[in-house]
Amino acid sequence: MTDHTSTQALSLRVQALALLQQAQELDGLHPFLIHHSHQYIGTSYLVWAQTEPDEETAAKMLDSQYEPEKNEGLHIESGVTLEEIAGTSVAHRVPDVLASDPSDGDETSDTFPQAYHTAINRMDYGPLKELLEEFGFAVNPSESEDELREAVRSNLLDGTIPRTRIDISAV
Repeated sequence: MTDHTSTQALSLRVQALALLQQAQELDGLHPFLIHHSHQYIGTSYLVWAQTEPDEETAAKMLDSQYEPEKNEGLHIESGVTLEEIAGTSVAHRVPDVLASDPSDGDETSDTFPQAYHTAINRMDYGPLKELLEEFGFAVNPSESEDELREAVRSNLLDGTIPRTRIDISAV
């Protein structure tokens, strides 16, 4: 996948995330995963509810009958995020994870090369705001440039904002 195609795809995913966030504000539904283990296989279901479903409700969501007396299991996972569903977190996208090389010199999992810090420090309020909004973040007018810089750094680290979006060529 080319950088341009990848950027376009991520932009669409950010739009999808924004729509999911708007829908969640309207109806209050949150994503949950229901894992049904039976015999030698398991099946997972993505469901939407205002609160975590109990076992009885979760069992009604299955395509097959839940039979705990036959040693079947039912697990409800509540930690599912809209970012995971929309695919906006680069840390959860297989092509991005496989393409990343953690041995790129002076960067570790919780930092990145000084050139990125310098480039971010040189960015003014407007470009910082535009970058964050491009990836679906709402910027409060009361937030300072330093707060926006910290938000950009944080989202670079977790992969939400690709490092290719920071111009380090002039550093």
